[in-house]
Amino acid sequence: MTAREFSTMSFSTLALTALVFMAGGCGKSGHSGPPHYDDTASGLSLTYPATMKLEHATGGGPGLSLDEVTVASFHPRRPFPASTSTAQVPPPLPSAGAFPHNGVAFRMLLIRGSAQARKGPNTPLPLSESAFRPSTEYSTQADRRDGVPAARVATVRSGSSIWEADLFIGPRASATDKTAIAKVISTISFSQH
Repeated sequence: MTAREFSTMSFSTLALTALVFMAGGCGKSGHSGPPHYDDTASGLSLTYPATMKLEHATGGGPGLSLDEVTVASFHPRRPFPASTSTAQVPPPLPSAGAFPHNGVAFRMLLIRGSAQARKGPNTPLPLSESAFRPSTEYSTQADRRDGVPAARVATVRSGSSIWEADLFIGPRASATDKTAIAKVISTISFSQH
C-alpha cells in the first residue's frame, strides 16, 4: 500500500483492518478462547472459563515436593508456604474469609516423595465428575468453621505421577458454576499421558 492509498483510507476502514489484524492471533500465545493452563514440568494442562480464577503453587522440603493448581469461582489463596515439610494441604479458600456458600473449586494436587505406589495404568481421560467419590479428607473442625463443603476426590494417574483431584461445590452454587467446573475437569490432559 502506498502512502497516498493509506492517506485516502477512511477511519472505519483503518479500524476494521486493525481489528482483523489483531484477531488474527498476534498475541503472545496465538490462542483465542478461554484461558488455558499448561505446566511443562508436570505435564498437566487444563482450560477454564474467564469467569473463574486460577491459583498455582509449588513447595516442599527435604524429600517432599508439592505442586498444585486450583480453579475456583473466587480468588483462592496460596494453600501452603514455598518451604514446607508436611503434605497436609488445606482446602481452597478465598484470600479472606470462609468458603463461599455459592462457590465452586477444583484442585489438582501432586505430591512427590510420598509413599504412593507408582505403578498402574493411566487414568482414562477425559475425566468426569462420576470419577469422584465422597471424602472425609477436608472435614476437620477448622474446615467446618471455614464453611468448606464436603469434598469429592478422585485419583488421577499419569505416567509415574499420581495426582489427587479434589472437587468442592458450595450448597448454593449456581447451575452455571457447577457446569463450568465440570467442564474444567473434562479438559484435563497430560503431555506424557
